[in-house]
Amino acid sequence: MCRKVCVEPIERYSHYGKHYDSMAEMCNLNSKFIFSFYQRKVIEKLIKAKLLDLGCGSFRTSVPFSQIGFDIIGIDAASGMLKQAQKKKIGNLCQSNFLTMGLPFKSQSFDIIISDGVFCLLRDLKGVLEEVARVIKTGGYFIFSVEDLNKKKLHKEERRSNMRIYRHPSHILYPLLKKNGFAIISQERFLAYNPFRSILSAGGHEEIYFSAVLCRFL
Repeated sequence: MCRKVCVEPIERYSHYGKHYDSMAEMCNLNSKFIFSFYQRKVIEKLIKAKLLDLGCGSFRTSVPFSQIGFDIIGIDAASGMLKQAQKKKIGNLCQSNFLTMGLPFKSQSFDIIISDGVFCLLRDLKGVLEEVARVIKTGGYFIFSVEDLNKKKLHKEERRSNMRIYRHPSHILYPLLKKNGFAIISQERFLAYNPFRSILSAGGHEEIYFSAVLCRFL
C-alpha cells in the first residue's frame, strides 16, 4: 500500500473539475485511445463485464466502455472531478484516496481495470499495483497509460502546470507488473495531448506522448 502521497494533484484536479471536460477538449486530450486499444488488442469480447476506472476523473475514458454495456465503477479522490463524472450517469462512483487506504473492494471483483493519465502523477506504483492485482479477477485485463515508457531514466520528475510528473520506464515497470502476476500483452505509443492548444501547458513546445499498456492477470 502506498504511503508517500502527493496531495497536490488531488487538490488541483478537484479545483478545476468543473471545467475539466472543456479544458480537455481544448487541448485535444486523447481520452478515447484506451478504449480503441482495448478493442484492437483484446480478442475475447467481454459481455456485461465489471470495470473499475482507477482515478476516473470526470469519467471521460469510461464513456465508450459504458456504450457497449460494461458495468462501471469509478474511483477518485478529487471531489470536484467526481461531481462532473456523476453528470455523465454511466456508472457508480466512489470517493476514496486509494493511494493511502487501498481499494475499498473485495478481492477478485473486476473483469477489467483501466487507469488513464494517473500513473504519471504517482512516484511509487508498488502499492497501487498490489491492490490492482488483489481486486482483479483471474484472467482479467488491466489497461493503463504511462508517460515515456521507453525512457531509461528512472522516475524522472519534472514540473508541468505546477504539478510533479513522473515517468515509469519499462525496465522498472514491467518486472513490477510480472511480480504482481500480470503478463504484458501489448503496448502502444500515442499522442496524449497537444501542448500548443493546452491551457494546462507550462509553455512547452513538445507534443506529449504516452504509452498504453495491456496486461492480463494470470
